[in-house]
Amino acid sequence: EKQNKLKNKMGFASPAEVKKAIDNGAIIIDCRTPAEFQAQHHPKAINIPLQEIAESKLPKDKNAPVVLHCRSGARSGVFLTQMQQMGYTNAMNAGGLDEIMKY
Repeated sequence: EKQNKLKNKMGFASPAEVKKAIDNGAIIIDCRTPAEFQAQHHPKAINIPLQEIAESKLPKDKNAPVVLHCRSGARSGVFLTQMQQMGYTNAMNAGGLDEIMKY
């Protein structure tokens, strides 16, 4: 219960929202370092580390569905805020690697 409230404060999407987005072809962006990505990652994920966020690496369509994750959800939360500031309207924070690997 307490953990769910914390996750909601960090802007985490619900598991149902994440599953629906992935099932419908959302782009999955792993915000971890290249070394973390290489060690383990979702098979459909692309790696854009938080420190390398740039509009040129993101989808051209700012309404495209995007699912973000990192190790715990903190970096992907920062990534989400930065994407929203760039005008992206359909991105969500799935949380950590454990959560995204369920889909």
